Amino acid sequence: MGPTQAARFTHQHSGLVNQLEDVKHLVCSVYQPILSNHHDELKDRQYYLSYLPFEQHVAQAMQRLYQQHNFNPNQRKWLERLAK
Repeated sequence: MGPTQAARFTHQHSGLVNQLEDVKHLVCSVYQPILSNHHDELKDRQYYLSYLPFEQHVAQAMQRLYQQHNFNPNQRKWLERLAK
């Protein structure tokens, strides 16, 4: 998007900033309450994985695949090439 399109968008949606501010006030309010205060394991996992090297992500994913499926030798060889 260039400057002309950005200016046109801003002009057409002039109330967008105010609407976003309204939404921010509604979050965690009566209209959108917090449903649970439980520990979010998914976020912890994403945080943990974000610090792993890419090669380690791939190695762990491959281990999970090999544990979950019984691949024949040709399939396994193809997957090993993908992992490199």
